[in-house]
Amino acid sequence: MQDSIVVHRRLLSDPQARHISHGPMSRAFQIKHHDRCLIGLELDSRVVGWLHRWGLYGAFKLSRLPLDCQLITALIERWRPETRTFFLVAGEATITLADISILTGLPICGRPIIFTGLLSSLSRRQFTDYCLRKFGWAPSDSEITKGLFQFRPLADRIQQTCITADNSDEDALIYARAIALMLVTGVMFPSTAGDRASTQFIELFDDEDAIGDYSWGSSVLALLYREMSLAAVGERVTLGGFMRVPLVSLPELRSVFPL
Repeated sequence: MQDSIVVHRRLLSDPQARHISHGPMSRAFQIKHHDRCLIGLELDSRVVGWLHRWGLYGAFKLSRLPLDCQLITALIERWRPETRTFFLVAGEATITLADISILTGLPICGRPIIFTGLLSSLSRRQFTDYCLRKFGWAPSDSEITKGLFQFRPLADRIQQTCITADNSDEDALIYARAIALMLVTGVMFPSTAGDRASTQFIELFDDEDAIGDYSWGSSVLALLYREMSLAAVGERVTLGGFMRVPLVSLPELRSVFPL
């Protein structure tokens, strides 16, 4: 929130002079993503079914798309935070909620993503038991610091597990939750804080029947706008957000005000 206020004030004072397109770019932006464990996974039909039910299967497929940092940098050079649009040769264009829905399959209606502190009252042992029960992954004390958990143990759990017809439906659900948590924290809402993510996201998976009720798509778009706007005024060199969306949106960018 504070970052957004700072950007807004600087844009009001001198929106054009601060834009990165007015100076030389020494290198491409770096994109944070934690998705290697998802590449090449063969999912049981029951796991796929849960991801479809939660509206996250499109994000899973997009997680396999290679990231082109040079192309994303070129797009951000043409991004205007004042209008939330790209200034292209063909005209002014943007990414809309409809694009998010069509290209990623993420729900754009439903409950807002709000962290309620549901798990904050749990002791460290209770929290570890909760994660083991829900995701089949038990983070150690050293893997959780200052409300952040390490990706690697969760990624190892995903890669080392194979759900087959011999596994129970509960096993498939637990594995689907683990993949969904990795998608949300490592692909859709990756933090710029190294190889860690906020433990707050874990509470969103408490009720498997409610996971698909969240408006994942609108939150993804809001974070994408924020990250591109901060980068466009020189406040970011490493980007979070679902940066594969601009890449798949290129053929579909909607002209808002043709030049």
